[in-house]
Amino acid sequence: MLPRMNDQNTKVVSRGELYRELWTTPLSKLAGVWGVSIYRIVRAADDLGVPRPDNSYWGAIQHGLKMEWDPLPATESGPEPTATIARAVNRQRSAENQPDAKPDSLAPAVRKEEALHPFVRQTRRALTSDTYVHHGHVCTRSGLPRPLYWVTVSPAQLDRALGIVDRILKGAIALGGKFVAQREQAFERQVFYIGKQEVPFRLREATKRSVIELTKEAREKRGLFPWDRYEWTGSGRLRLTIGGAGDLDQKQWEESSRTDLNDLMPDILDYLGRVEGIAEARRLGRVAREKLAEEESRRYWQQACARQVEEERRKSLEALAEKWWQAKRLRQFIEACEQALRNRSINNPEATSVASWVAWASQHAERIDPIANGALQGVYAEHHRQASAK
Repeated sequence: MLPRMNDQNTKVVSRGELYRELWTTPLSKLAGVWGVSIYRIVRAADDLGVPRPDNSYWGAIQHGLKMEWDPLPATESGPEPTATIARAVNRQRSAENQPDAKPDSLAPAVRKEEALHPFVRQTRRALTSDTYVHHGHVCTRSGLPRPLYWVTVSPAQLDRALGIVDRILKGAIALGGKFVAQREQAFERQVFYIGKQEVPFRLREATKRSVIELTKEAREKRGLFPWDRYEWTGSGRLRLTIGGAGDLDQKQWEESSRTDLNDLMPDILDYLGRVEGIAEARRLGRVAREKLAEEESRRYWQQACARQVEEERRKSLEALAEKWWQAKRLRQFIEACEQALRNRSINNPEATSVASWVAWASQHAERIDPIANGALQGVYAEHHRQASAK
């Protein structure tokens, strides 16, 4: 059972204890139990020289594999080093009551703009400059960079949604994630990766549709077109979708009247910590299936080729037998001709011509006979070669 955070604002952990906890408990779960941020645990591990498992380690553990721990490097003789980890700032406390408190990497949604991730900050500036509302969601005409194009919310929920996104991104980066710029035709897109796996995000606010029943003057006052039949308004409920690309299926977290995404953050970060392991396991399974299919295809074509060779050998055998039978019938016919020649008079003027014809016919019979002309020698040699190959 993991020790929970005490009433103090810090937790003192020894090097050995931190090593054991990091290799037995996922980082996101450990952060929730201790009441600290993932970033501070990672920094403490780096300061103490404690190795941390990668995401593939937890994926293998989840699939029932037994994995070895990376050895803990030896330290100089003396007392065991310790680290002091500050607990996360209580989100019930206001910044005005604690002016000296430093913003935590996993602080709640509302915070100063300078503390946000650069991509979150750029997206906020784009969605607060020259904006308009389309189907209940805020859009921009400003042309400012908007790297987090997948955030689709109403103006009222923009700051809260971007605060949640900031927590998720910083937690995922602490787990080894990073943004990679990819150019698609005329624009550049920021794609998030954890290890080798692309991790798509989408944060969208559900909207409510209502029928517009306004006069022409009221429509013009609100900037509505005459053909607009419905009006969309934000419901305040956010839905986070992760995955849906490559070897990663979609997984969703949706707010309810009692739960918001901040309360679901430990589960979200725990899933992000297992993303690479899940994707790696699926990649290995796909590679194994492709290899099995390739082996089955190879066996099928080998069998097909063997059947074709066997069919050709059978046809060749039947052709040789047919030629032998033709040669045999020719010899019988030639013998009959010779017998008829002997029954005639020796002084018959046709005797010389008939004898010449008999000699020619015998040569032809010898030529088509596979036994006499040596054709079977090649058949014997081919059969011996194939038998040796097997």
